[in-house]
Amino acid sequence: MIDAPGDRFELLNDLVVLRDFVPGDRSAFVEWAADESIYTHMAWRLDGAAAAVAEFERVLSHPERTNPARRHWYLAVTTPAGDFCGITGFDHRRDGLGEFGWYLSSRHWGHGYATAATSLLLGFGFRTVGVPAITATCDPDNAASRRVLEKSGLQHVADETVDTWRGVRPRLRFRVAAGDYLRA
Repeated sequence: MIDAPGDRFELLNDLVVLRDFVPGDRSAFVEWAADESIYTHMAWRLDGAAAAVAEFERVLSHPERTNPARRHWYLAVTTPAGDFCGITGFDHRRDGLGEFGWYLSSRHWGHGYATAATSLLLGFGFRTVGVPAITATCDPDNAASRRVLEKSGLQHVADETVDTWRGVRPRLRFRVAAGDYLRA
């Protein structure tokens, strides 16, 4: 379901809410960024509270939030009760495909939040944005993320290497076409 209270973008289901960041998310975002466990499989990292605050302010004031032809969604992941779980995003890429990813705090791993967020992002990308296919990547050592992507209907289509905060690392590329997703 899509809901847009005021000017804020929001997707929600029974388990998670994906929404534009609000100023009140600042301390939860900084706390999330301090969770060293989240960086184990991430391609990027925020080093310290100052970097986290700067990134939060960048996302909060990003011009895409008010762009009528919005192509990028940088979103907070919360529970319906408002517990901040992490971040997610969806990009409508210039090649016409969609791409998404999520990074949840370690205390929110294993509770179904990533699967719930993936379901919302796939539905949004295919039904609302209208992309022909959606991709995502994960670190090959991140078995939990790979399971979420596969059970959500994405298939491993390529091996890549990317520059990360730890140097050049492998990434697995996953993809699902609109027809395959909508038939399932």
